[in-house]
Amino acid sequence: MERQFEKELHDLRENLLKMGTLVEEAIANAVKSLVERDSELARRAIECDCQIDQMGGKGH
Repeated sequence: MERQFEKELHDLRENLLKMGTLVEEAIANAVKSLVERDSELARRAIECDCQIDQMGGKGH
């Protein structure tokens, strides 16, 4: 039982780190797309946001 808990905790930590990386990337892309008025970069930021939502258990 303890091993299962540790595995789930490890998996949760890994998932959280991946989500954090995606959030950083999405914020950077969103800001850059606004500054540079780059609609393609804005689209990628939105796609990244959808990935983050899916990882967090939210459906779009």
